[in-house]
Amino acid sequence: MPYSERIKGDISRIDDQRASLTGEIASTKKRLTQLRAALEHVHRKQNHFEDEQANRRAALRNLQWSGLQNRSAQRYAEMMGNMILGGAYTNVNDTFNECIRLIKNQIEEAELQIPDLERIIGNLDTERAAYQQDLNHALACEQEDKQRENLRMEARRRGEW
Repeated sequence: MPYSERIKGDISRIDDQRASLTGEIASTKKRLTQLRAALEHVHRKQNHFEDEQANRRAALRNLQWSGLQNRSAQRYAEMMGNMILGGAYTNVNDTFNECIRLIKNQIEEAELQIPDLERIIGNLDTERAAYQQDLNHALACEQEDKQRENLRMEARRRGEW
C-alpha cells in the first residue's frame, strides 16, 4: 500500500471523528435548549405554587379572623395551617428546589462540554492539515517516481538503457 493511501486513511479517520464530534456538539446544544426550557417550566410551576400558597395563607388568615368564636372553624383553620405551612409545603418546595438544582447542574455540564468538544475539533483540524501537507508531499514524490519510471521504460524501449 503506498504511503499516500495510508495518509488518506488517516485523513478519512480524522474526518469521521470530526463529523462525530460535530454531531455530539449539535446534540449537546439541543439538550441545552431542552434543559433551559425545562428550567423555565419548573420556575413557572414553582411561582404558580407559591402564588397558590399565598392565596391559601390569606384564606386561612381570613378564616381564623372570622371564626374566632367557632370551635369547628378554629380546628379546621389549625388543621389547614398545619397542611399549608407544614411538611407538605416543605416537601413540595424542597422538590422544586432539588429539581432546579439538578437541571442547573446539567446545564452547567453541557455548557462546559461544548468548548471541550470544539477544542478537540480544533486539534483534529490541525492534525488533518498536517496530514494533508504530508499527503501532498507524498503524492508529489509518487508522481516524480512515476515520471522517472516512465522515462526509464521509454529509454529501455528505445534501447538507451
